[in-house]
Amino acid sequence: MVRMATRSGFRAFLRFYNPQPRPLPEEVVDRWWAGYTLPTRRAMLAFYRATPEKAMERLVEPLARLDVPTLVLWGAHDPAVPVKQAWRQRDSFPSAEVVVLDDSGHWPYLDDPDATAGVVVPFLERRLAG
Repeated sequence: MVRMATRSGFRAFLRFYNPQPRPLPEEVVDRWWAGYTLPTRRAMLAFYRATPEKAMERLVEPLARLDVPTLVLWGAHDPAVPVKQAWRQRDSFPSAEVVVLDDSGHWPYLDDPDATAGVVVPFLERRLAG
């Protein structure tokens, strides 16, 4: 299926991941489609297949010991990765600031850049001021 993807199928796939409150900007879809070459598709599949959940679980404890300043930014309307996963990030990053944007989907930085900047910029300012 990945090999036979068409532009319209690609757009529909992206709409699945970002159905609300707005679709991704067309210029983003165009840019991603231009880069969605067969080698890229193969690399993406290899990455997902090579990253089993158990492998990720092994990172939780070592990361938690570091407890670095972390911002977790999540879209409330993400159908791919449920918002409960945002809070689970505190298992790996105990002091994480978790922010869920009510009007975003899977890619908050694209579907609501102003709200994203309104969270990311103050977080960075606090970190850099310290």
